[in-house]
Amino acid sequence: MIRARITVAISAAVAGVVVGTACSSSEAEPQGVPTPEASTPTPSSAQPTSDPTTAAPAEHEEPSIPAAAQAPGRAGAEAFVRYYIDLLNYAANTGDTTALRNVATNCGGCADYAQLYETTYEAGGWFHDPGWRPFGLLSRREGNHVTVVLQVNAPTVTYLKRHGGEPKRGQAEVYSLRFEVRRSGDQWIATRFAGQ
Repeated sequence: MIRARITVAISAAVAGVVVGTACSSSEAEPQGVPTPEASTPTPSSAQPTSDPTTAAPAEHEEPSIPAAAQAPGRAGAEAFVRYYIDLLNYAANTGDTTALRNVATNCGGCADYAQLYETTYEAGGWFHDPGWRPFGLLSRREGNHVTVVLQVNAPTVTYLKRHGGEPKRGQAEVYSLRFEVRRSGDQWIATRFAGQ
């Protein structure tokens, strides 16, 4: 998800997003987060149904923002990044990117992931993904924003790029990610999402 493949192959690489910010490829395999030089991978949070070749992901509930993720300061920024990853997991398994888009601005990597999920589900595809699990968060205030670096355990994901296609399986990996977040009124907004 994060190695040299860090370019959201949004339109067809519906199976992972490598952390970074960009999009280009078309038949990329899943990996990590988007950036400008590779294919994509993706986060998620659903268990595959009994027949992952034809079934859509089970119902998922949109995560609510915890109070800690609204607090100012570095601890609040870290809690917000955890919440953002919950939103990525939710969007991957449902195709619903409304909340994901609402908490980011001018963030290429963020937009790449949202577009990946939208494009995939619009084409009749899906992701069955147990979800990214963040750990090892570190943060540093830099001017008017906070930089948060962390790692995520990205388990094996099953995905379908488009209706009528062949389901595929991505590989489980650990990715290093970098977020920049800033305060906008009384909430945090993601302004950068990339691979380390």
